Amino acid sequence: IRDKVYEEVDQVVGKENGKPIDVAASLPQLEFVKSCFMEALRMKTYSVGYRLAVKDHHISFPKTGKKYKVSAGNLVAVPFTMNHMDSHIFESPEKFMPERFQAKESGKVFSKDFSPFSKGRHRCSGSPLVLAEIPIFLAYLFRRYNITLLDPFPPLDWLQSFG
Repeated sequence: IRDKVYEEVDQVVGKENGKPIDVAASLPQLEFVKSCFMEALRMKTYSVGYRLAVKDHHISFPKTGKKYKVSAGNLVAVPFTMNHMDSHIFESPEKFMPERFQAKESGKVFSKDFSPFSKGRHRCSGSPLVLAEIPIFLAYLFRRYNITLLDPFPPLDWLQSFG
C-alpha cells in the first residue's frame, strides 16, 4: 500500500522540487491517496451523533431478540463507527483495504454506511474542505518524506471509546 501511495504521488505531483502542487489538477488524480484517507477515516473515526428522544420508542433486534425502551427526554448516542466496523457492510472491517473506496475496483460506494463526519443536517460543515485538503496535504508529506510505520496501530477498544 505504501509503495502504491508513493508511486501515485510521484506520478501525479512529481518529486520534491520546491514548487507548489497544482491543487486543481492534482486532487482528482490522487485516487489511491484519497482512498487510503477514506479507509483511515472508516477505521479510526469516533463520530457520535446525539439525539434527544421526543417520544417513547421501543427498539427490538430480531437477531438477538433483545428489546429496549427509549423514553421521551432521554439522550441517545449513535456511534457511527459501529457501521464502519460491521462485517455485513464492510468485508473484513478490521483490515486496512483502501481499494474498497475505489468504485472502479469494488463496484460499491458506501454513501449511506460511511459517516465519519456524521449525517444529514448535523453533518460537519467542514467535511468538504477536509476531503479536499487532506489528500493534498498527504501528497506534500509523501512527496517530501520517506515515511515508514514503526509500530502497528492499537486495536479499537469499544468500551474505552464509547463507554
